Amino acid sequence: MIAALLSLWLAASPPGWWEGGPYQVGERWSATDTAMEITYLSLHLADWAQTRDTRFAEANPILGPDPSLAKINTYFALTAVGHVAISALLPKCYRHLWQVPWIVAESIVGANNRSIGVRMRF
Repeated sequence: MIAALLSLWLAASPPGWWEGGPYQVGERWSATDTAMEITYLSLHLADWAQTRDTRFAEANPILGPDPSLAKINTYFALTAVGHVAISALLPKCYRHLWQVPWIVAESIVGANNRSIGVRMRF
């Protein structure tokens, strides 16, 4: 599953961004952009793993209170790829305005889940 997610992530990425090469859609992808996206994806992966702990009702209205593992996996894979794609397409001046709120949101959700005993399961 993780290998598939990473493959999708790389496939959705603009050519050369991981090498600091030319950025074709807008401005160059910086080391800070990469660090922020990796931070987001790490937190997103933790949220994904916590959502797979089905002992608790899910609060995400898109998934519903009792989603299947297939629905959870599809949702998190697509939202991860979508986040990378949107981050890559945004001009640098807007990219951090997109990434930072999602990093904060994933941090809050993960901390709350941990505080109520949600475990990470893959």
